[in-house]
Amino acid sequence: MTRILFITILVAALGYGIYALSTGSSQGANLNRADIITAKRGDLRIVVTEDGELEAAKSVKVRSEIEGRNTIEWLIPEGSTVKKGDRLAVLDVSRFSDREETQSISLSRAKSSLVSAETGFEIQESQNASDIDKAQTKLFFAKMDFERFTGQRIVDGKQTVASILSQWKKQAEEELQAMDQAAKGGANKALQRGDRDSTTMSEGQQRLDQSLSDISLKQEELSQSEEKLAWTRRLYAKNYVAEQDLKRDEFAVDKARYNLDVAKSKLRLLIAYDLRKEIRDLESKVQAAQDELGRTKLRCRAQLENKKSDLEAKKQQYEIEVAKLEKLRENIKGGTLLSPSSGLVVYGKSGSWRRQEPIDVGTDVQRGQTILILPDTSTMVAKLKIPEAQRELIKPGQVATLTVESMPGRTFTGHVTFIGQTADTQSSWLNPDIKQYRCMVELHGDTLALRPNMSANVTVEVATLENVLSVPIQAVQRAKNVHFLWVETDSGLEPRLVEIGRANDNRIVIKSGLKEGERVYLHDVDGVERPKFEKENAEFEKARLSKEAQRKQDAAKRRKEASQRQKAGSPRPIEASSSKAEGRRGGSSAMTEIFEMAKAAFPEYAKRLEDPRQRMRLFRDAKFTKTMQEHPKIGPKWKTLMNRFRGKGGRRPQGSRSSGRGPGGE
Repeated sequence: MTRILFITILVAALGYGIYALSTGSSQGANLNRADIITAKRGDLRIVVTEDGELEAAKSVKVRSEIEGRNTIEWLIPEGSTVKKGDRLAVLDVSRFSDREETQSISLSRAKSSLVSAETGFEIQESQNASDIDKAQTKLFFAKMDFERFTGQRIVDGKQTVASILSQWKKQAEEELQAMDQAAKGGANKALQRGDRDSTTMSEGQQRLDQSLSDISLKQEELSQSEEKLAWTRRLYAKNYVAEQDLKRDEFAVDKARYNLDVAKSKLRLLIAYDLRKEIRDLESKVQAAQDELGRTKLRCRAQLENKKSDLEAKKQQYEIEVAKLEKLRENIKGGTLLSPSSGLVVYGKSGSWRRQEPIDVGTDVQRGQTILILPDTSTMVAKLKIPEAQRELIKPGQVATLTVESMPGRTFTGHVTFIGQTADTQSSWLNPDIKQYRCMVELHGDTLALRPNMSANVTVEVATLENVLSVPIQAVQRAKNVHFLWVETDSGLEPRLVEIGRANDNRIVIKSGLKEGERVYLHDVDGVERPKFEKENAEFEKARLSKEAQRKQDAAKRRKEASQRQKAGSPRPIEASSSKAEGRRGGSSAMTEIFEMAKAAFPEYAKRLEDPRQRMRLFRDAKFTKTMQEHPKIGPKWKTLMNRFRGKGGRRPQGSRSSGRGPGGE
């Protein structure tokens, strides 16, 4: 009896447990039936929606061309329609006007100094010509005096003087020898010398000839005295003359012989000293005149160079003063900004990009800053920023729709014309963990009602997935590395692993793990312990570690091969040369990933990418690297890796890690 009662109670307990399992789990979790949806197939529209700002595709920017910062005194109202040449703005140029008068005075002084320097240069040129001519004339007279005295032109002073003296000495010796022979023979040498033409002789030769003539006369006087003495002695022997007459004639002979010796002595002194001294003196005067001419030329050249340098300095100073005055006048003229073309006036912005305010009267603007914009509203574009997670979805040519807050109910169409390859630096500065990319959408049709700086909401049509199974994006939960859904079954809610696909802002594609018609809970279940999927996560981690180990093994192998090639003297492939710099920073893994992506994207280069040497040459090819950079998936990875090598010491920049597109991510 007791056994039967126990079995009855046990059966009742099991029945209650089964009932609780089928109905009580949902009740225990306090499920809201409105949060359960049915999975069904259908077309899924993938779009990217972002807020942006309108601007003209083509516009003329009116900038300040004045130096420094200047205040806007007057500004044409924004939205005005202007024609070419109309006044747009007036800047405060009073400080330039004040300086213009002072600069004009400085220019006048510089011009006066320049004229004075030019006159001084001309005077110096004339003075130099006069001084050089004077020195040349002095040299000419010195040479003339030398030629007049010697009868020869001076070529080499020492040789000329020695030759002249030797010639004159030889001439004197020959003349004296002839005189002696003539005296012995009794010829009248004095008469013979008197036949010589002295008009062709030089002054020195004349003095020498005069001395020789004097000797000849003395020689003749001696001969006559001796003849007379001989006759007087014969007569005295016969007592025809007195002894006094004999002594007188003897005295006359002695006197004539003495005069002859004196004349010969004067000739020796003339040749040995007087003529030599005179020639040397004339020679030194020629040399002094030549030296003076050289010094005069050098002095004139130096003085002229000084005047020339002064003239150049004054000319440069004058040009500087002219440029300053012209610059001041340009600044004054630039204070009035005129319209370069016809169009609609839009104000520029002032301040830094972190805090920009519209241009207005009283705003200080600096040179080159945009004050006004004259847009061509016939073609408008919307500029927006795309989050990094959606960057690869956007491609040029994609269709886009646009709405403007100020025009409710009206929709404009366009297409994507540009998507940035690198993250916008301004967004990175504000928050390094957020990466955004610049995007431009050109609008079609009638855009004349649109104005620059209008706020717009842009929706880019990325793709339409046909007949796919999808669920609301908030229904997908995540447990570490795997995704799951809470699926309603006959036995209650069941956590089920699923494989997710692409998603839009509302729904996400389920590739596997869920069937059409199954019911899915939209949220995490309160009161029910979340599944950990330890086995699946362990398998995932095991696969990840295996892949990481294989990567390290491949990297070690490449380093070893690179080391062997380096020892053998062969060039290293590009990934081996950078492996040391990458090390544990993961650069080698990123490079390998890029190689694999490139082989898949560019089959025509696959064989060359397999060969390390061909790969190195290929990556030096400008055409190939440009193709790589323009690829929507490879380009960002390639640029990130190159930036890491160039200046970041191998560290991963903040926010550059790709964030997986998955709901409920940890």
